Amino acid sequence: MLSSGRRLRAEEVREVIRRGKTLRGSFVSVKLLADVSPLRSAAVVKKSLVRGAVGRNRLRRGLYRALATGTRSMRGRAVFFIDTIPQGSLTPLFREDIERLFPSA
Repeated sequence: MLSSGRRLRAEEVREVIRRGKTLRGSFVSVKLLADVSPLRSAAVVKKSLVRGAVGRNRLRRGLYRALATGTRSMRGRAVFFIDTIPQGSLTPLFREDIERLFPSA
């Protein structure tokens, strides 16, 4: 789980979705709003992708673990939308996808 200082609040999520630039990877799509502050993010998993809350939370936690380990140099605010369920260990696959989207991170 990301600390509360690294997560976006509901109002910020709406702003990023409205004004952010879209990036698409294999498993996640990202709406990114560039900023000078360290990365703050949120994860969204559609109910149509995984019906149960346990499955959605499992995917969200895997993404949060990937973000916690590999985003120290990233800046701005981002909303990550999980589009596809990866087969295998979640954290390394999400981390690879994030590294492809943000090559300088």
